Amino acid sequence: MKKNIEKKDPSGRKEKALILLFLLLSGSCGLVYEILWMKMLTLVIGNTVFAVTTVLTAFMGGLALGSFLAGRLVERIKKPLRIYGLLEGGIGIYALLLPLLIAGTEPIFRLVYQGFSPSFYGFGLLRFLVCGLLLLVPTTLMGATLPVLSRFFVNRPDNIGRSIGLLYGTNTFGAVLGCALAGFVLIPALGVTWTIYGAAFVNLAICAGVLKLSMNSVQWPDPAGNKANIKTKKQKKPKKQQQKAPRQSQKRKTDKGTQDLKPDVSPTLVWIVMAAIGLSGLAAMVYQIAWTRVITLAIGSSVYAFSLIVTAFVCGLALGSLAVARFIDRSRYLLPGLAVAQFAIGISALVIAPLLGTLPLFLAKFVFATDQSFIDIHLLEFAVIFVLILVPTLMMGAAVPMAVRICSSDSRRAARLFGSVYALNTLGAIGGSVMAGFCLIPWIGTQNSILVAAALNVLAAGIILFHVPGITLAVRRAGALSIAAIAMLAWLAIPRWDAAVLVSGPFLYSGKYKKIADEKGIELETAMKNKGRLLYFKEGLNALVSVQKSTLGDVSLKINGKTDASAKGGDVATQLMVGHLPLLLHPGARDVLVIGLGSGMTLAAVEKHSVKVVDVVEIEAAVVEASRHFRKFTGDVLSDPRVNLILADGRNHLALTRRQYDVIISEPSNPWIAGMANLFTREFFDSALARLPSGGLMCQWVHAYALSSMDFKTIVRTFQAVFPHTTLWEAAFSGDYLLIGSARELNINPRTLSDRLENERLAADVRKMRANSAAALISKLIMTETAIPEYVAGAPLHTDDNALLEYSAPRALRWHSAAETLAALYAHRQNPLNVLRFESSAPIPPEMARELLDRFAARNDVLAGFTYYKEGAAQDAMERLEHALTICPRDYDATYLLAKLYYRIGNRFRNEKRHNEAGRAYLKSVATTDNFIRATRGSLSDHFELAMSYSRANHYLGTLALGADRLEQAAAAFDKSLSVGVSYAEAHNNRGIVHERKGEYDAALNHYRLAVKLDPNFISAHMNMGNTLLKQKKYQQAITSYYQVRKLRPDFALTNYNLGMVYFEQAQWQKAEAAWEQALALKPDFDQVRQGLKAVRQKMRKP
Repeated sequence: MKKNIEKKDPSGRKEKALILLFLLLSGSCGLVYEILWMKMLTLVIGNTVFAVTTVLTAFMGGLALGSFLAGRLVERIKKPLRIYGLLEGGIGIYALLLPLLIAGTEPIFRLVYQGFSPSFYGFGLLRFLVCGLLLLVPTTLMGATLPVLSRFFVNRPDNIGRSIGLLYGTNTFGAVLGCALAGFVLIPALGVTWTIYGAAFVNLAICAGVLKLSMNSVQWPDPAGNKANIKTKKQKKPKKQQQKAPRQSQKRKTDKGTQDLKPDVSPTLVWIVMAAIGLSGLAAMVYQIAWTRVITLAIGSSVYAFSLIVTAFVCGLALGSLAVARFIDRSRYLLPGLAVAQFAIGISALVIAPLLGTLPLFLAKFVFATDQSFIDIHLLEFAVIFVLILVPTLMMGAAVPMAVRICSSDSRRAARLFGSVYALNTLGAIGGSVMAGFCLIPWIGTQNSILVAAALNVLAAGIILFHVPGITLAVRRAGALSIAAIAMLAWLAIPRWDAAVLVSGPFLYSGKYKKIADEKGIELETAMKNKGRLLYFKEGLNALVSVQKSTLGDVSLKINGKTDASAKGGDVATQLMVGHLPLLLHPGARDVLVIGLGSGMTLAAVEKHSVKVVDVVEIEAAVVEASRHFRKFTGDVLSDPRVNLILADGRNHLALTRRQYDVIISEPSNPWIAGMANLFTREFFDSALARLPSGGLMCQWVHAYALSSMDFKTIVRTFQAVFPHTTLWEAAFSGDYLLIGSARELNINPRTLSDRLENERLAADVRKMRANSAAALISKLIMTETAIPEYVAGAPLHTDDNALLEYSAPRALRWHSAAETLAALYAHRQNPLNVLRFESSAPIPPEMARELLDRFAARNDVLAGFTYYKEGAAQDAMERLEHALTICPRDYDATYLLAKLYYRIGNRFRNEKRHNEAGRAYLKSVATTDNFIRATRGSLSDHFELAMSYSRANHYLGTLALGADRLEQAAAAFDKSLSVGVSYAEAHNNRGIVHERKGEYDAALNHYRLAVKLDPNFISAHMNMGNTLLKQKKYQQAITSYYQVRKLRPDFALTNYNLGMVYFEQAQWQKAEAAWEQALALKPDFDQVRQGLKAVRQKMRKP
């Protein structure tokens, strides 16, 4: 008898290993394609959650179909290796053709969008059908690869599980490599097209290699038990008589290793396992989407963040599958094991849920607070994410091979069952994607979605356990009830996430929180939470949207933890100028498009002009709801009959609509956020140009902060490549800039511009823009089309294909200062008098020309002062900024920087106990601001950030006077601090102290109450209020205040001492003793407490 060929021929193992290598590469290509096709299709159908889910569903649906069909047909395949090679070749060829097919769909969508005005759901159905048809062929081929290879690999009943686990794990680990390579190497280095070419080449190479192996390789015994010969080119064909099988009826001889067992799995049990694996796939996708939502709140929403999360998730799946493959065929308890795996997924997901809620705090403490490089930060983030989700993903990865092994004891049917299991698991994932994205997260939130997914896993575990054969019904019921009870207890024990922590945005603001914590001597967690009052919090379809009112009275809009708009802060000038500037430069505009609603302030600016129609495109419905919290500052902008709100992707609308706009305003979020860079590409600007009539204007916002100088130049160069007549304007120094583009040269009538700026409807806005004169507005011009080419020389174009910004912008997020960008920008700055084209019928007035010259001359000193300020050269910065103000006393940026510099110098002296020097610095800060207000004849109410600096400087002047017991001087300083419209809790608290020292208790309480209203976590104000109430003998109110302090800071011994005093004065000896004992436990050397205890015990006649 011949020995088993697989054991005898070592070359067979080598070729098997080579096939596994091909499978690994195939898995890598599959994930690369998924990322690339998602990127390409969302450019055509939009980047909304509906569009993304459509592509994902179409992709996974094809995988499920391919797996199912291959499982049904695979038993008829005699040469599975050859079929596998052809599948890989088909994938590679189609991948090369797909970009052309995707490009061909845009005219179809445009025709339907323009001609039929389809409903939201109707257009969504069209998108799904088109995407499904486009992806049907390659994804079906991809889905068929594993069942076909399992037909080749599985040759004995005792290696079904090992083979399936090895195949599934290898392919999944290939997906890990594909995700990491695509996200961090291939697309950033090669762009989309060349990455597709590379992946297609790999598929075609796999095809060639596998076909060669299929023609000249070892063949393993087939599952039917027939021995396959080693076929080589030199082997002669067996003689005919040798191939004849004997006809007599007898038992077929089989080798021990290849004999199939009798099927012993009931059809009912197979369906139960299949249903459980479908539920598991559904829960897994809910987990992935929900975990991605909450993790990106901690690490940011860049493409790198998404790559990290998917890589960690899929890596866990791969490791789980490979790990279980080692023992799965030897296990006698696979069915209970699958139940345990499902239960472990659910319970571990419940365990990590509260950890995910505190992830922003953890990363702020231990990752972002450190001075790490871009690579180091992402490695640390990956390690944290991987460890967090390791247990549930390991169990998920183990579940599929276990399910196949349970359902198949016959190696001949293993491939068929593998196809069915894989298809059902994928269909479950499709259901999970739809449920999580459209229903669970928007309706019940991310944390509750995780709890629902955990319940599904526990349900699957209970169902499986209830049907384990060989045990009594009573035991099954007890086991199922125990699982349910444990899960319920775990569910109830989970603490709720803190919304303030979730929206804290540590990926951007951890340095700011650490500074606040250090300055105030508080915990980092307190600094992250104590940012004000949360007015709005909603997990929308596309993002988590929140609105927060700060303790200083500013209201800010946050998208996924990043501030995108504010009502009073530095964003105001930019939001207003984005709306006003293009319409001031194009006074005849009638039809306007605004991309991005945000707070509604830009829309409010547009509405103040004589426009006829304003289309506003906003991608997230929750932002529309959130904008209502800004009505106090913007008015009810959406109720204007001229406004048409469109909930869609702005780029997609621009590409598909036939409408022409006189002005298009694009104010998206930062390009480091995944998907936002699509609004800075040449193709996007081409779409905008196509929608502009002759003389129309495009206004594009771009930021200089947290963006490299080269990336900034790239945006400018790309914009000018489409709009030959481009001008660059400064909206906020060192922060925000505007590109104004047109097909015609800009032509300005200075007198008309002056008249329009003096319009009463615009007066308040132009003051906040720091542009209350035509000269002030025109001076914001940085350069025109004549200087831009030299400025952007060497910068690449940003296109959909190279995706430069999406991958380069995140690298500058925490590692770049605006100083470099400004230095390059100002080196090419042009004098507006020399480069702007003014109408010959309205020459520029002499006084306007003088102001323009002064403002232009001052800016070099402003830039130099800013640079010195950032470098810490305070003396040099002061000299240059003071010189700028001698040239142009109305320069806001010079005023703000100098006042802020004096204020910081004062803080340094104050911390060093050099109070006289500190006082002089604060006085200079105040005087600098007063001079500006006199020069501009304005009000600090129009300049919130300058007002904050002014208020704080006066406040610290007051604290210095209070420390020296100069009460009248302190009172005057605090009153001045509170006079400029800044809601300053500390100033109210200290003003209350002055009243209290003067015995004016009611006035003191008024200020303390205002302080805690502005800042509910203000410990000192609560304590001072309690002390004042105690002096007024208002004991119960005092107790309430002290208990609030104890809640905020349980370890503060003074609180318990004060509570003891309240009880002592009321002769409540036991309560006084208890309070003082607690104080002494917190601070054993508290002598006043010891004296109090002695006194109260005497009253109680205790020894």
